[in-house]
Amino acid sequence: MIWGCLIPIVGILLLPFVGYFLREFRTPEGRTALPAEATNVQEYLAHGFISGDFTWLMKASLPANRYSDYAKSLGLPERFDPDEHSAIQSTLNMRIPDTPVWWNPPEVDSTAYFQYKEGGDYLRLLRYHNGTVYLIELSW
Repeated sequence: MIWGCLIPIVGILLLPFVGYFLREFRTPEGRTALPAEATNVQEYLAHGFISGDFTWLMKASLPANRYSDYAKSLGLPERFDPDEHSAIQSTLNMRIPDTPVWWNPPEVDSTAYFQYKEGGDYLRLLRYHNGTVYLIELSW
């Protein structure tokens, strides 16, 4: 009888470890969807061990004519409009603490694509500036 209860308890205790390794070693969609022309790819991942919170940053060189195709391949539904999205502009421009030195995205403008709902706990934002694409995914 004691072994019958112990197996589910051990399984539940191991779930955070399994989740950690799944998040740590999976290739993010943003990386796999990059066009073949992308170069100089840099990535950064930080996540909570148990909580499921994460920050994933990617920066890559990409020809301008491939940018909108890349956004479509990610399924990013909305383009930033300063008039329509002024309430969330500060959220989209938030600075993430402790990011690598290479992470230097521009402010959002009308070329940015994003997925976010005000009050939500997930953000995906794609920006483009001077031949460089910046992709951020956050979950909190």
